[in-house]
Amino acid sequence: MAAKLRWEIGMVIGCLAVLIVPITIYFDFKEIWPGAIIATVLSITSKLLRWWSDSFRGNADLLHRANELCTGIGHPVDRAMIADIRSRYPRFIDKAQKREENQGDYYETSGNPSPRLLVTRLRESAWWTTKLAATAKKSIYGGASVALLFVSVSVILADTMLVRAYVFAVSGVILVDMLYLGIRFGKLETDCNTSFKYLDALLDRSDLSDRRAVISAANYQIVRGTGPLVPDWLWKWRRCQLQAAWKPLSMSRRQ
Repeated sequence: MAAKLRWEIGMVIGCLAVLIVPITIYFDFKEIWPGAIIATVLSITSKLLRWWSDSFRGNADLLHRANELCTGIGHPVDRAMIADIRSRYPRFIDKAQKREENQGDYYETSGNPSPRLLVTRLRESAWWTTKLAATAKKSIYGGASVALLFVSVSVILADTMLVRAYVFAVSGVILVDMLYLGIRFGKLETDCNTSFKYLDALLDRSDLSDRRAVISAANYQIVRGTGPLVPDWLWKWRRCQLQAAWKPLSMSRRQ
């Protein structure tokens, strides 16, 4: 949660950085440089927040993977790792536990630990991540298109070449970053869809073993861990729609 919050704030600040100078030019403020300086500061802050988010994410992923293996196939949790992470982020761990208690189980499927339960839960996660990544990709490309329009207008309306160059440089860096993020979400969508199909086929096997389940979990966790974070607000926005779409797939794999 802490990693996602910082990542989301960083993205919002980055978008604001793109729009500040165009808005300053469009409304014909007497001094454009204060706005330009603010845009630069916001751009740097956006990068720092996302870097800070990555520092949290690594440990959050370790906890999430350990929990999946523990509840999925009964794999024992590394207590030394848990204690080490708790010692680093005691406040965030307590908040996360309270959040889990309020929200209930993360997965729809429940039951006794088994290879089938683990694969079923990973299949559910892969499907949801595929759909949310697709929505995030479209949102990023849409936002980048709007920002590009604003930047183009501001470059045309700018009084001097120096201002135009500055607008193009600052906004261009952020726009390229947004487009790259859209590409990463597109890759996450493709990779998770591939994982979903593999996990779906895996459930039809009669010889599903602990070893095969753990290997499939490791492969999917790598895919998910290398992709960008999916914002919580996006999940909340699409939750009802996706739950209705997921229902037929969920019923077909009831334990």
